[in-house]
Amino acid sequence: MSTPLLEFVGFRASFTDDRGRTSVGLRGVDLAVGRGQTVGVVGESGAGKSLLLRAAFGLMPPGVRLTTEGSVLFDGLPITPARLRKTDLLGGKVGFVFQDSALALHPLRSVGFQVGEQLRLHTDLSRLRRRLRVFDLLASVGIEDPERVAKSRPHQLSGGMRQRVMIAIAIAADPVLIVADEPTTALDNVVQRQVLLELAATQERTGAALVLVSHDLGVVAQVTEQTAVMRDGTIVESGPTVTLLARPQHPYTAALLAARPSLRGPRQGSVAVQRPLASDQMEL
Repeated sequence: MSTPLLEFVGFRASFTDDRGRTSVGLRGVDLAVGRGQTVGVVGESGAGKSLLLRAAFGLMPPGVRLTTEGSVLFDGLPITPARLRKTDLLGGKVGFVFQDSALALHPLRSVGFQVGEQLRLHTDLSRLRRRLRVFDLLASVGIEDPERVAKSRPHQLSGGMRQRVMIAIAIAADPVLIVADEPTTALDNVVQRQVLLELAATQERTGAALVLVSHDLGVVAQVTEQTAVMRDGTIVESGPTVTLLARPQHPYTAALLAARPSLRGPRQGSVAVQRPLASDQMEL
């Protein structure tokens, strides 16, 4: 059996804020993500979904002190602070698409500069080739007129456009893993679907693994092959997405499905599950 690309083994985490208050966020998580795999991590707010990925890659907010136990392995080797400092793991091999693009993007820098900065840090392209690559990346995530958008500041773009820019930044250095942390939370249904299509198309085109963090079972059903359900900092159920959402084994998973009446299929508590999006489903 091949080594997972990303693996959590008994991962526990507690954090202390700037007022000295300590909270337990993760209570022993075991999760494996294979190369090229699409995995959803789902649960209600506070379940530990975002914390799991942010803690693994040292992306905690300023003033938060994190204490961890267990291990997180990337490509078979532990992720440690020293490894994060000395390698191009973040931004290079791993690309993040954050929840709030308005906060994640620099408000005073042009879109082109921010996408190009990833290329400058993680590739050896010349300045001219970086410029051309920026246009290609923006076009690849469905942005029309990439030259105009590259000159724009984030506040001049819609929420959906900003999320596409975040995807372009995440994939700039050809990562082997894309982590999308609630990438569609603030978007309306039409734009949400467009962004999901771009994520799925990008993952299919590049062959990268995709971890999609979401509280929305409909989002997970559209995009992922495998799903892990989190509650109170631990995984209570995991398995193939179609099977898990059609026949949940844990009462909490069933409760999540029952709380989403708009997703119910013919039977009470079931969900209309779609197969992962394929290339012939990519028309917007």
